[in-house]
Amino acid sequence: MPLDNDHNHHLHHHHVDISGLSPHHHHHHLLDNSCGNATDHHHNIDLVTTLRSEIAALSYKKERLSSELSETKASLCSRESEVENLRAQAARQTALISSLQSRLHAAENREESVQQRCDSTIQTIQREKRSADERCKELLSKIQHLETHLANEEAQKEQARNQLCDFLKRLSICLGMEACDSATLTTDCVIARGEELMTELQRTKAKLASTCDTLSSCENELSNLKSLSNIEKQRLTAQLDSTTNHEHELESRCRQYERDLHLNRDRLTESEINAEKLKEELRGFESRCHRLQSNLDRVQSDRLSFLRSLANTLNIPEPCETLIKDKTREILNDNKAMHSQIHSLREQISCEHSKLKETQETTQCRLRNEEAQKCELEERLEKCHAEIHSLRNDHLGLSEFLQRLAKAFHFGECSTPPALGTDTNIMAESLLERAERLAADHHHLVDHGHNHHQHHHLPHIRSADKGCCDHHHHVHATTKLRRERSCHDIPLKETTSTLYNLQRKVRVLKEQVQRRDLHLELLKRKLAIIEDGARGKCVLQGERDEAVCRAKKASKAVDKLTAQLADARTQIAEAKAQLAEAAEYKITALERARKIDDLTNQLCDLEEEKTRLMAQVSSLKERLESMEESNRNRRCRDETLINSLRDDLEHVQSQLTDANHRLSHLQNFRTSVARTLHLRDLPETDLLQRLQALCSAHQEFTMLSKRYETASPIGDHPCPRFDDPVPPSSHCRPPRYDSGGLAPAHPTTTSLEPPHLSSSHHTHTHGRLRSHSHSRKHSKHCEETEISSDEHFDHHRLNRHQPHHNHRVHPHRYH
Repeated sequence: MPLDNDHNHHLHHHHVDISGLSPHHHHHHLLDNSCGNATDHHHNIDLVTTLRSEIAALSYKKERLSSELSETKASLCSRESEVENLRAQAARQTALISSLQSRLHAAENREESVQQRCDSTIQTIQREKRSADERCKELLSKIQHLETHLANEEAQKEQARNQLCDFLKRLSICLGMEACDSATLTTDCVIARGEELMTELQRTKAKLASTCDTLSSCENELSNLKSLSNIEKQRLTAQLDSTTNHEHELESRCRQYERDLHLNRDRLTESEINAEKLKEELRGFESRCHRLQSNLDRVQSDRLSFLRSLANTLNIPEPCETLIKDKTREILNDNKAMHSQIHSLREQISCEHSKLKETQETTQCRLRNEEAQKCELEERLEKCHAEIHSLRNDHLGLSEFLQRLAKAFHFGECSTPPALGTDTNIMAESLLERAERLAADHHHLVDHGHNHHQHHHLPHIRSADKGCCDHHHHVHATTKLRRERSCHDIPLKETTSTLYNLQRKVRVLKEQVQRRDLHLELLKRKLAIIEDGARGKCVLQGERDEAVCRAKKASKAVDKLTAQLADARTQIAEAKAQLAEAAEYKITALERARKIDDLTNQLCDLEEEKTRLMAQVSSLKERLESMEESNRNRRCRDETLINSLRDDLEHVQSQLTDANHRLSHLQNFRTSVARTLHLRDLPETDLLQRLQALCSAHQEFTMLSKRYETASPIGDHPCPRFDDPVPPSSHCRPPRYDSGGLAPAHPTTTSLEPPHLSSSHHTHTHGRLRSHSHSRKHSKHCEETEISSDEHFDHHRLNRHQPHHNHRVHPHRYH
């Protein structure tokens, strides 16, 4: 870019200088400019060949690196997916292992030895889990590190790609290889182009030698060009400095590429180390799978031992799951039947207990009532005893009175007092009858006289005595006879008073006897009541005894029932314990059956995972082997590319030294030409224009001299022009310019056109520059320069058609 800017500035200055000159001076100025452009064009062609080779190598390298990048990205994606799958599988396996160990620990709590084994296995699995978690964390950190490395590599590769694109664009612009694509550029094409350029340089050298011979006479005119040559020398030194700077930039880029290659090698070694680590992790996964297989075998053996122990406890000949389930169902059915029986027995016991309570309450109520009745009867008995005592006293008094009365009546039957408990009514009635007879006898005696009374009194007495004897079953016959004798012995005078007294006493006694009879009836009633009470008391005592016996029997029955209750409760507790054990056995059997099913499913899953993991391991091994082979191939290719790049760099450096040597030769030639023309302060373009003008003037002079001379020494060997068309090469076509339409008609313009115009036109047509505005400005400037070159060509043709005018002007030019 700085070369283009300097050249544009120089062209602008050149146009400004030309605008103030005459047409003839303008023509010479254009000739000098065409000579300078030709030297620049040859120099740029030499650079273009070297840079095209670099572009071809770098494009090939870029394509290879992009393919390697895509392959590494795909492999890294596959590795990440595989690592995620392995992580998920590891998490599943750890979860399955922890669940299996916890279930085994819950199932083997009662067995101490199995518990110790479970504890040891759980501890080992926890350690393995921790180590696996640590490994997972390490793998995560490694993956993050790899992702960051990948991101950095991608960024660096994108930067390198952008730099390569820019470098390729610049090289294509500098080389001007429009016909050949950047992808199809090869070293052969570049070498062929360099050979063509060398042949062209040799031709130019021959032409320059001929021009040196012809221009020996023009040294006086070229002395003025020394100053211009000095200025051009300064410009060329500036260009050389810029080329050296560009060379240093290229060397720094090469060093940077070498550093990138070293970094890529380090990353390849890191990827190989990671691959080895992944191999080790895969081996660890395989060992873990073997451990899981051994654990599953142990679990299956424990399951078989558990089934055998269950079969032994349940008295089953074979440890079959169906038989164990049937036996547990039978035990559960028996347990349910026992529960129902226990419930019915509890209900019966509760009913009996309620009945017992009712009977106890009724017996207690009856005992209380009987005790109350007993107290009442005892009180009544005491009252009856007191009444009996009083009645006995009254009876004794009555018996004494009756005895005294019998003594008074001289009644011998009542001489002895009645015994206790005997009835005194008979004695009282007999005494009353005696008194009535006596009274009747007394009235009879009073009415009929004493004799008649005596004759009739004896049979009456006899009849009375006979009735009395009949009434008393003739027990006291002798006493009656005596009484009759005693009654007949009573005198009559005393009888009247005594009779009245006796009648009165008899009446009183009758009343008393009636009262006593009433009282006796009452006493009899009371005695009957007392006897009834005694009988009731006896009955109550019997009932009480019966109730006491019943209560004793009931208490014995209650004791028996309580003992039965305790036995039933113990049986119920035993049945409950058996039920609980059966339920526990059932739960454990169900859990173990579930565990067995889960373990079988897990076994199948683990076997599937094992097969899948083995397939993945084999695929990973194959991938690792293929990656190792690809890495080796890439390393070999990188080494070959590095060697080729080094060779290319050495070749470029040698070409640069040759170019510098040629530039020094060209500078010496320029100084010699400027010294001969005495033009040291003019630039190269002016020098070339002056030389071209001299050549054209000399040729025109020779043409004019041919008219006057038949043989000319210069006619056979004309001076070759610097702007003669160069024959096209077989490998690369010369640049074409469509803007002016001068390529097919005017071949001189194509050879004289500077390379920066072709490059700018190439960028304008294809649009490959970075800034669009700069390309537009540059294209406008190129069009202006092309127009000026067209005008120069037209002016040159006009000058050729006017030889006399040129002949006239020619001496003036030498001055």
